Amino acid sequence: MIFWMNCLGIPRNDIEVFVKQQDRKRLLIALFVVYILFLLKAILFKYSFYYYVYELKNWSLHVVHTGFQMANWHPFRSIRMYLLYYDKGIRSFENLAGNVSLFIPMGIFVPSAWEKLNKWDWTLLVGGLISFGLEVLQLITGFGFFDVDDILLNCLGTMIGFGGYALFRRYLNRDAE
Repeated sequence: MIFWMNCLGIPRNDIEVFVKQQDRKRLLIALFVVYILFLLKAILFKYSFYYYVYELKNWSLHVVHTGFQMANWHPFRSIRMYLLYYDKGIRSFENLAGNVSLFIPMGIFVPSAWEKLNKWDWTLLVGGLISFGLEVLQLITGFGFFDVDDILLNCLGTMIGFGGYALFRRYLNRDAE
């Protein structure tokens, strides 16, 4: 690519800027992949290795059937439960704050790594689809429970991350003027 840019007579400074932008994008995408692996570990693979070996050996369609029965399909049901019974020993703060905070980086990585996705609606769509995919994996594998409220909280985290990204970009643009 650099060779062809040179042949076309593109100034060396422009080539260096292009290479730096490409390196930055590659780094962001690599960090995004690491982040997705972290999400998989935190959401799907949070138990010991032997738990998953046992679950996979005993997996059947009954796991999916049970998952559908146990799933929370009603928006705000588990959020309401966590807020009402936060002092009864259930891990309400961990669940609510965890689901939000796990997806804050999503709202930063997506618009940073992919310029075409640097609008709030595209970022929300990507965050929502990844969250939905993780919930469906939990439903199918039995490695967790499908909860529509987790998707809502993950989307909230994505939007908080995007808000931070947008404020930072505005700050940088103001300083550049």
